Amino acid sequence: MNHKINTNYLKLPDSYVFVEINDRIDCHLKHHPDADLIRMGIGDVSLPLPDACLQAMAKAVEELGHSETMHGYGPEVGHKFLRERIAKDYRSKGLPVDWSSSAMVRDRTPPISSTSLTTA
Repeated sequence: MNHKINTNYLKLPDSYVFVEINDRIDCHLKHHPDADLIRMGIGDVSLPLPDACLQAMAKAVEELGHSETMHGYGPEVGHKFLRERIAKDYRSKGLPVDWSSSAMVRDRTPPISSTSLTTA
C-alpha cells in the first residue's frame, strides 16, 4: 500500500491552542502573582457537567424548537437577557456593572478565541 501525507497537516501551527492558553496564563501569573484570575478557557472534561448546566442546555435546545422562544443570531453587543444576567452576577460579587453599558465581545484573535463582557 502506498500512503501519501496530507500536506494540509504541514500548515497547522506548532502550538496546540490549550497549550497556548496555559502558557499565557502562566506568563500572566508570573508577572502578577497576586492576580485573582477566573479561568474561563479550557475547562475540565474529566468531570461531568453540573446539573444546572444540563438543565440550562436542555431549556435552550427546547427554545430553539419554537418561533416564540427562539433567539437566533443576536445583536452585535449580545442579547439583552444575557447581558442583564451577567451584570447581575457581577453586581452580586460587588462589581458595579450596568448591563446597558455592557457588551458581549468575542475575541477572534488567533490562536485564542474568547468571549467576555466589557463595560463602557
